[in-house]
Amino acid sequence: MSVASLLAAHGQTVRVVRPTVTQSVDGAMSRGYAVAATVTAWIQPRASTDANYAGRDNLRNAVVVYFEGRQDVRTDDIVLDAASNVYHVTGVHVPIERPAASANCHTIVDAVYAKGETVVLPA
Repeated sequence: MSVASLLAAHGQTVRVVRPTVTQSVDGAMSRGYAVAATVTAWIQPRASTDANYAGRDNLRNAVVVYFEGRQDVRTDDIVLDAASNVYHVTGVHVPIERPAASANCHTIVDAVYAKGETVVLPA
């Protein structure tokens, strides 16, 4: 199946979240998050590691996230799926812009899922 057909059949709406840093009047820095885009993506698991560290499960899954067309996704962004799973973007492959075959251009993202992590978005 092509990526376009997989996106059509198995795609889900995800939010691309970008970390932000703000500085208050007294100079204190705080980290927050802002939604950069809401788009359709197909998340394909690649590999996983599972360990128990100090009585805590440590599960990490490497995934590939496919977006239709050219998307503004950057390394260190976060992809949140419909179940609020957190995927940290580790690499971005921007599509080759070919006007004659633009239907075959997709943004491909390498990401890592860490079980149990949450991201609190502003209201």
